[in-house]
Amino acid sequence: MKFSKALFGVYGVLTAVVEGLMIMSMVTCTLILGSILKIGRTYVNEEAEEEFIFSCLDFCRNYNPGDHPPAPRRTLEAFWYCRCETTWQQAFHSFSFGVSLFLLSMIVIGWIKYSGESQVTAILFISLCAIAIVLWFIVQYAWGEYFRRRKITHASYNTSSEEKGLPYAWYLAPIFDESQATMA
Repeated sequence: MKFSKALFGVYGVLTAVVEGLMIMSMVTCTLILGSILKIGRTYVNEEAEEEFIFSCLDFCRNYNPGDHPPAPRRTLEAFWYCRCETTWQQAFHSFSFGVSLFLLSMIVIGWIKYSGESQVTAILFISLCAIAIVLWFIVQYAWGEYFRRRKITHASYNTSSEEKGLPYAWYLAPIFDESQATMA
């Protein structure tokens, strides 16, 4: 069976776009990782640690009920939200879109490869690819929404009202507040 040049062109364009998106996502995530590893040691320098320890000591000596404990001046979380979050979301979108286009290109190449030889094989191949696409969108919906929209509420901690002012309450795991999630 002869296929039109347009079908081969669609496959070629899909392949090129998938490769570009995946490479862009990989390079972006690698650069983010390098940035985190590079700046990571600046958050654990002796001067900042000494300043924080003295503020904790001062807090413990002068504690009054309701006082909020000291928190480190610089945190990796603040760096992440200021410098990395938007770039990471772009990389995540590139990866997600790339996987979707890859699955679509599999359907196109399956049709090109198998429809001339056996219609049954072509239909089975395309059906399996369609199932993979449905499963991908289910996973993407469940985890993609979690990664892209879930924000940490910095004002609430896993503490009861009596423990709010106790030293190092800021160190406990933050509570995720779904009501503050942003819609993109």
